[in-house]
Amino acid sequence: MVEFIIVMVFIIIFSIAVAFGTRGIKTTILNMKTMQEQQGELIIQQNGEIIELLHEISEQNKIK
Repeated sequence: MVEFIIVMVFIIIFSIAVAFGTRGIKTTILNMKTMQEQQGELIIQQNGEIIELLHEISEQNKIK
């Protein structure tokens, strides 16, 4: 009887740990996706700035 209670307590603790673990994994994956999106937006913004700088350089070269 005591062994049965110990096993049941262990199963309950294990199931709670699994539930919290999967929730943690889901939030980690979501955080990674948002980070990738932010990095993509940053790269697009930097590319736009680089293109603007190249236009300015080419305009200055035309003036010379």
